Amino acid sequence: MSHPKDPKDDLGFALPEPAKLSPARAVVIGTVTAALLGGAFLAAWLPRRHAQKELAAETTQTSSERLRVDVVVPKVASSDRALSLPGAIQPLERRRCTRARAGTFTSGTSTSVTR
Repeated sequence: MSHPKDPKDDLGFALPEPAKLSPARAVVIGTVTAALLGGAFLAAWLPRRHAQKELAAETTQTSSERLRVDVVVPKVASSDRALSLPGAIQPLERRRCTRARAGTFTSGTSTSVTR
C-alpha cells in the first residue's frame, strides 16, 4: 500500500532498512533469557527445598520422643472489680402474642433492627 508523498513527511534523507535478527543473535538472546529464568527459579526453589528437608528431619526426630505436657489445675478466683462491656442487648425479632380464643394463641411478628 503506497501513500502519496507529502512534502511535510520528507525528512531530506533516506531511512535505512530495519535491523534483522540473525539466527546467532536469536540463540544468544534465548540462552540468556533461559539462564535468567532458571537462575530465578533456583534462587526461589533451593531455600524452600532446604527448609522442607529440615522440617522433615525435625518431625522425624520429634515423633520418636515422648510428648511432654504441663497440667495446670484451675482455681476459682474472685474479683472485686465489676466487668463492664460496651454494647446494648436488643432482640433482632419481637413477637407479639394475642389470645384468639380460649386456650390458643396466635403470634404476629415484627422485626426491629437498630444500628
